[in-house]
Amino acid sequence: MHELAKSLTQLVTEDYTRRSSFSSLQDLFSNASSWSVKPGVTSPISLLFGLNIDAKSKRASDGPEAMASTATTPPPPDVRDLRWAAEQLVKKEEEAVQRSSREHLATLTAEARAALAELRCTFQDAWRAGRLREILICNDLDGSLLEQLERHKWDVARARRFLQKHLKWRADNRVSDVLNKPKVPQWKHVEFRRHWAGGFHNRDRLGHPMYVDRAGSADLTRLRQKLHMSADDMMEMYLANIEIKRRYLLPKLSRQAGRRVGRFSVLLDLTGLDGRFFSTSVFGYLQRISKAFSNNYEELQHTIVVANAPRIFQRFWSLVKGFVPKETLQKVRILDSNKPAAEQIGDLVEVSQLPQFFGGTSLCGIGEKDDGGFKLDSGAAYERDIDRAKQWLREGKQPEIEEAILDGRAAKFLDEEGLSRTDEVHQPGGHRSPMAAPAAASLISPSWTGEFKKTLKRPC
Repeated sequence: MHELAKSLTQLVTEDYTRRSSFSSLQDLFSNASSWSVKPGVTSPISLLFGLNIDAKSKRASDGPEAMASTATTPPPPDVRDLRWAAEQLVKKEEEAVQRSSREHLATLTAEARAALAELRCTFQDAWRAGRLREILICNDLDGSLLEQLERHKWDVARARRFLQKHLKWRADNRVSDVLNKPKVPQWKHVEFRRHWAGGFHNRDRLGHPMYVDRAGSADLTRLRQKLHMSADDMMEMYLANIEIKRRYLLPKLSRQAGRRVGRFSVLLDLTGLDGRFFSTSVFGYLQRISKAFSNNYEELQHTIVVANAPRIFQRFWSLVKGFVPKETLQKVRILDSNKPAAEQIGDLVEVSQLPQFFGGTSLCGIGEKDDGGFKLDSGAAYERDIDRAKQWLREGKQPEIEEAILDGRAAKFLDEEGLSRTDEVHQPGGHRSPMAAPAAASLISPSWTGEFKKTLKRPC
């Protein structure tokens, strides 16, 4: 150890701007082969720089190829490093979304900013405690509050009452449990899609994702008879489907876009709708979900386009639209079946993005059938991601973290940033080190530490 201390002292006093210092550093790493280190115990030099030193590392005298291999080929990250990297990556992406909302706030009038500040005072403590995480897109408090203020015509009292009422409704009805601790088994959710097809397909002109709902072809009567589902079961499935959009899908799209994506448009295809859809039991179910949606989720939808509506729906709509909230009515566009749909909603969706059964040119497999009902692979990517996210939530995991590990983004983040976490290694009292270490080639550049500390200090 005396020899190590002497070598370290000499290294620190050298001029780091000289490239020859890298040779001294490499020589010091090479001498590590003479240290007696037990398997699984981190060596002193690895504690200093956060690097894993192999006792069989090649010496600098073995040649430049050996030096290059040692300096540029980091060991593969273990699952703990990947999880840490996924957490840092998701935080970075969420910060970009939150920053976008703050930039939008700066363009508003002084009165609008004052209204937001007043509303924020009511919910800021709950947000800091993490109690609002499930209803916020990327934990973006300002963006969510701004949407509520815009929806309620900048009436702070109305926006406050709505949010408080919504939070109470969630608590009273244990809405979190529809994903975290569901009563309806997953196989019933899968079977439900065999009889009511839907999925996301492309985006509208404003960038909102479009949800295609083939409700006209749905057979709810057969569905209830086959699966023996109660009205409560179907209500839980509806809430689970809309909650997964809010808690997983919209945040995912927001992180990808670097801005808040808090709404989606709905293309409702009523082709094939008949009187069975309006049976007493089905009508009661539709009333329940309509009330839950209007009172709690209306702000998630940007526009609802109803196409291929038969006459029976026109009569039904004339009866019920008086009970539909004004805010929802303003979003509904019922197309004339005698005119091309693409011409009627050209201002909303480009023809190239519109499914063919809506009069567009985009191929869309949602609603294709086989002998057992709708094909489960008609919206394969969407269904796979949704089912996987639901599974992670049932296991108490964070879908955004697990997905970043699974799709390779966490490993790519580690590689691009040149970082490796020092994980619980010989910290006093077993505490984790909050700092990360650079790759070997980055040690000659002192700027990495300052930049990474800035990243750690950014607000989440």
